[in-house]
Amino acid sequence: SVDTRHTKMTAGEITDRVRECLDLVHLHGVESKATNELSGGMRQRVKLAQSFAHSPEVLFLDERNAGPSLMAERIARNELKRQPRWTESLAFGAV
Repeated sequence: SVDTRHTKMTAGEITDRVRECLDLVHLHGVESKATNELSGGMRQRVKLAQSFAHSPEVLFLDERNAGPSLMAERIARNELKRQPRWTESLAFGAV
């Protein structure tokens, strides 16, 4: 069941958006899995998908202690570069 109390989206629209965001991070068909059924790298990609879900104006990704998996980092770079509103102000780096 999808909670629609805090959005104007229908349950179907939310389900579609969840699938779209999971597809962006190459996690097709995991929307019904529990967190403990996912590997560490898959969990990172779910967090990345969650950050894309609301189409934020600013997206700050900080994984200083753990470091994102190589796949999650590549996905983030590729997907962010494809977003027209972010291409002008996109920066990657480490602190």
